[in-house]
Amino acid sequence: MIDLNYLFNISKKEYIPIEIDFEQEGFEVPCIKANIDNPEYQSYLALIPGHALVSVYEQYGARLLEQNVRSFLQFTGKINQGIRKTILKEPHMFLAFNNGIAATADDLRLKKTEKGYLIESVKDLQIVNGGQTTASIYHTWKKDKADIKDIVVQVKLSIIKDKNNFAEIVSRIAEYANTQNKVSISDLSSNTPFHIEVEKLSRNIWAPPVSGQSHQTRWFYERARGQYRNARARDGVTKAKLKVFDLKNPKKQFFTKEELAKFINSWSEVYVDERLVIGPNIVVRGSQKNYAQFIAHNIPENPDHKYFEDAIAKAILFRTSEKLYGVKPNSIGDMRYITVPYSIALLSYKKGIEIDLSEIWKKQGLSDDLKTIIYDLMIQVEQFIKTNAPGSLYGEWAKKDECWTTLKETLVFKPYFLSFIKRQ
Repeated sequence: MIDLNYLFNISKKEYIPIEIDFEQEGFEVPCIKANIDNPEYQSYLALIPGHALVSVYEQYGARLLEQNVRSFLQFTGKINQGIRKTILKEPHMFLAFNNGIAATADDLRLKKTEKGYLIESVKDLQIVNGGQTTASIYHTWKKDKADIKDIVVQVKLSIIKDKNNFAEIVSRIAEYANTQNKVSISDLSSNTPFHIEVEKLSRNIWAPPVSGQSHQTRWFYERARGQYRNARARDGVTKAKLKVFDLKNPKKQFFTKEELAKFINSWSEVYVDERLVIGPNIVVRGSQKNYAQFIAHNIPENPDHKYFEDAIAKAILFRTSEKLYGVKPNSIGDMRYITVPYSIALLSYKKGIEIDLSEIWKKQGLSDDLKTIIYDLMIQVEQFIKTNAPGSLYGEWAKKDECWTTLKETLVFKPYFLSFIKRQ
């Protein structure tokens, strides 16, 4: 129905507020009011049925998302594919699996019932975070004819009281709601038995004292992001205690899940059904892709003391190699992220060559002979990749199986390498 207010809005305003009457449309939207006293806004937590959200989106479309920082990204990304999969296969789990949406409004009307409060209507609704969720439900319902009767979405609704700063407050809510810390693949796997056990080992195994020191140290494994920083803040409440913590847990011996995957995968070569799934070319593809392969193909069921000590030896090998490679302008070249894992992989691969990992653990370092070998080997590896790569896209070629296969089958160790390594 077109009334005088609607005509006035068209003639006098560029923006027409969205006014939704849930009660009139036949939808129940239960909510609770946050018990806060704030002159700028009032918050509510609501549960909106999937059909109500679809109805609103179908009616208003992009206007509902004018304050959102992103338009619908289709079903190309993992997040949207995951939302679609849940809608189609486990709609009853949607509320548990989905983070919900954040919205703002100018005003609302509540209705008190025996069940609690219901949102009767809302004025000037804007979804500032959760546009992907909203559009995914709509498109899956529309295109796939999905049954969404069991879909319920949680909503954090902020009613802006300060009308003078309405636009600014809505804009800032949209900005901050869309700039939360990204949750990575490695974050999501933090609580698996493997990581829990490695964390226990790292807290209970003390590294041998290095030359010139009388105290032992630990290699602090960060199973969950922020553990090292939080432990340091908790245990180092005074300068003296902080000094003790740093002495026992030096920052140079702190390492993350992604780094562990890099250290171990650089040393390993794993095939599944004749397909290379672990190797230096996998490491070069980036921390998250390498980590995903590590978790899928290169972890033991029950890591023990020996596993942890060997892992630290591989960490020492990797980090020492990075230092030997150097930093511009005093470096071997400009491919450290490629050359280091490839060189370590080559050391591990060559038959008849044995690097004593237990000896590296005991010494907490590499011998001068081994450092010389690694340095010279990195020069050869870098030159080999630059010479044999098709074109100048060294990084792209280094990600391919072909690069690792060609390198390990073609590059020959200098004779004196062998005599050096046998003395390790």
